[in-house]
Amino acid sequence: MPSWASGLGRDQHLSAYTVLLGTISSYPEDNEPRELRAVAQYIKYPSYSAEEHSSGDIALLQLASPISFNDYMLPVCLPKPGDPLDPGTMCWVTGWGNIATNQPLPPPFTLQELQVPLIDAKTCNTYYQENSVPSTEQVILEDMLCAGFVEGKKDACNGDSGGPLVCDVNDVWIQAGVVSWGSDCALSNRPGVYTNVSVYISWIQNTMWNIPTEGKNFSPSLSSTPLSGLLLFLTSLSSAFLLLGP
Repeated sequence: MPSWASGLGRDQHLSAYTVLLGTISSYPEDNEPRELRAVAQYIKYPSYSAEEHSSGDIALLQLASPISFNDYMLPVCLPKPGDPLDPGTMCWVTGWGNIATNQPLPPPFTLQELQVPLIDAKTCNTYYQENSVPSTEQVILEDMLCAGFVEGKKDACNGDSGGPLVCDVNDVWIQAGVVSWGSDCALSNRPGVYTNVSVYISWIQNTMWNIPTEGKNFSPSLSSTPLSGLLLFLTSLSSAFLLLGP
């Protein structure tokens, strides 16, 4: 029964957060299957800062009560430590954010999905240097990865911050990234930027193992295996919200 999640942590009281599970609508009807969980605590990555495009844009949430997996709630696998997927790998990003610039997701608020290819960090960094920053400045840091299209038009955007980037690798769904930041919505040469989960496997393992929890029944060995003790809610700490384009 998992009671941990990776996700958003801001300087607000924990009562401000509720985790919604088992539904594809952010405002499900009363008769729709869904579960709600309060948040017992969150732990931000120690080196994270509120500066724009900061590294360490990830946090862990401990749910106030455990959940049980069913047809609507299933675990995802974590990547191996420091083992990024190959550029060009097709992955899926999901979220309830805007469907275009300044255009919120309309009722019935159904979860949006978009398939995007991974882009290698060097190429992505070159894109972001065009017409904006000096060529000597590194924009895409070592704990970031990119996904999207050179021509733009489709991307994560405002409101999807912290959403998951998952990839089907040999019939196993891997949590490759967490929506972190971007430049406006779906612009050309400005693909979405994600926290690279593979960089933080050791921190996730150590944090879960060392923080006392009631009924701790998970294994600290998380790499490329279903997570019986960790449910990934992919949110970020950054103030730059991202959403899905059309």
